[in-house]
Amino acid sequence: MVNFDHPIVAEVVALNLPVQEETIITDGAAMVLNGIREEHEDGDIDIITCLENIQYLRNELGWRAVRMLVGYSSTGERREIISTRDVAERFDVHRWHFSMQRYNATNGKGRIYLPELGRMSVQDTKTGISVATPELIRLTKAGSDKPKDIEAIALIDQYLAA
Repeated sequence: MVNFDHPIVAEVVALNLPVQEETIITDGAAMVLNGIREEHEDGDIDIITCLENIQYLRNELGWRAVRMLVGYSSTGERREIISTRDVAERFDVHRWHFSMQRYNATNGKGRIYLPELGRMSVQDTKTGISVATPELIRLTKAGSDKPKDIEAIALIDQYLAA
C-alpha cells in the first residue's frame, strides 16, 4: 500500500507542476512510499514527468539541465542522460526511465516512457501524483552492477515475497 500522506509526496505537490497527473515518483523515494525501506538522510526524489512540467521547472523555477553519467555500455562507452535538477539537488527529474536489463535484451531499447510507467504505477486520487510499483522499481534496477541497485533488488524481492 502506497503512503500518499508521506512528506515526499507533499514536496512533489508543492512544486505546483502544471500537469501533476503526468508525474511519477520512482527509485528510492518510491521504495520509501511503498514501505520497502526508510528514507535515507541525503536521499533525493526521482521523478519521471512530461516535457511541459520539465519546461516549467527550468523556465519558471530556475532549475538546470545537467548531464549525468548513468553507466557504461558493454563496449566501454559512457552512457549519459540529461537530468533536470534543483539547486539543492533534492529532485532528479527526467522524461523517461531506463532499464539496463531491457537495453541488453533488446539491443539498445532500454527506455521506458510515461504511458508504460503509468501502467506500472499507483496514482493518488487526490493529487494525481503516481508512485512506481515495486515491480517497476525492480525492472529499472535489474541488470545494473551498481551496489545500491543490487541492494535495492534484494530489498524489493524480500518485500514482494512477504
